[in-house]
Amino acid sequence: MNRLFKHFDPDLIRIYRYLLPHKWRIALGAVFMAGAASMSSLTATLLGKLTDLGFYQQEPWVIAGRRRH
Repeated sequence: MNRLFKHFDPDLIRIYRYLLPHKWRIALGAVFMAGAASMSSLTATLLGKLTDLGFYQQEPWVIAGRRRH
């Protein structure tokens, strides 16, 4: 095992040893960050499609607060 780590920086090995007991929390945090990033992209895509429907195709159901005369 010592041969494996001799090519790495000793400071990185030290940090790795501190983080090793928390590997599942780190993995779960990475999954949640990926989910948040994908939801952010999905929100932008959906709002873009709604904007296209409302302004370019002039669909009245997209405009929630329109006034009736």
